[in-house]
Amino acid sequence: MVTKEKQINIRVSEKELLELEKRAKEKGLKRSDYIRSLLFNDDTESITNSIQMYTVENLEKDKLYLKERLVEAQKNFEGLLTEFKEIQKKANSLTQDLNLEKENNVQLMIELNTEKNKGFFCSFI
Repeated sequence: MVTKEKQINIRVSEKELLELEKRAKEKGLKRSDYIRSLLFNDDTESITNSIQMYTVENLEKDKLYLKERLVEAQKNFEGLLTEFKEIQKKANSLTQDLNLEKENNVQLMIELNTEKNKGFFCSFI
C-alpha cells in the first residue's frame, strides 16, 4: 500500500463542497479518492460516458436481435395456425363423412329389418 504523506489544501465554497461530496457518493468513492481520480486518472466522466455508450449500443443490438426473433416467432406461429386450421377442416370433413355413413347404415338396417319382417310375416300367410 502506498503511504500518502503529502497534503494539498484548496478552498472551495459550501456549494462546491456539497457538489464534490455528491459526485463522490454517486461514484461510490470517498471524497479524497474521487478528487484523486479526477486529477490522475482519465476523465471519470468520459469513462462513465463510454460505459453508458457501450451499454446503449448493446441495448440497441439486443433490441434489434429480439425484434428479429419476435418476427420469426410470429411467422412460425402463423404457419402453425394455418396448419392447425387445415387439420381442423379435414377433421370436420371426416366427422361429416362418418355421420353421413352412420345415417346410411341406419337406413340400411331399417330396410333390411323391414325386408326380413316381410319375409317372416309372409311365411304365415
